[in-house]
Amino acid sequence: MGWIVRTENYMERRPNTRGARTFTGVPLQTTLPWAMGWLLLALVVLARIAYSPKGRAWRAVREDTIAAQAIGIDVLPTRLSAFVIGSFFAGVGGSLYGHYLGSFSPSGFYFAYTFSLISMLVIGGMQSITGAVVGVIIVSLLSELLRNLERGFDIGAFAVPPLYGASQIVLGIILILIMIFRPTGVVGDLELSFGRIATLLHKGRKE
Repeated sequence: MGWIVRTENYMERRPNTRGARTFTGVPLQTTLPWAMGWLLLALVVLARIAYSPKGRAWRAVREDTIAAQAIGIDVLPTRLSAFVIGSFFAGVGGSLYGHYLGSFSPSGFYFAYTFSLISMLVIGGMQSITGAVVGVIIVSLLSELLRNLERGFDIGAFAVPPLYGASQIVLGIILILIMIFRPTGVVGDLELSFGRIATLLHKGRKE
């Protein structure tokens, strides 16, 4: 009987996530300093890992599993470590996003959101951290600009009607063009470090 009472009390205290419906009542705790702080931490950690022996093992497994095994890399633990670290930062991003929106539902994370994430990676470049950051900036700016286009606008005496879905169409066209003419993305395998930035600035001053 005591076990049943404790179980019922737990069921009363358990938070209701509403299943597949909208989850509301999330405290709005995400601020710009928090988001930027986690962004910098993620970039520093990933930059340190990417060019360490572990990061090179990740690249080897990604490019050619058989060749990686031939040089002595254990594929399964290497993939698991990449999955764990990626899942950690994905969880942090999801938490920040949830506490920024205040309410969310599974319907907001289907094709459109997935397409945006893939577009960021492909357009910026999959071979460098700089490419991922540049892809996020490009797609975010384009999405905001095209969102106004979807609402419609006036050009002198002409009124352009709302173009619903224009942002997805334009991003899709850009994605196709990048895949055809620049398969490695805008940045490619170029990694922009603080030393490289200082060198470029120094050259610019000399010129």
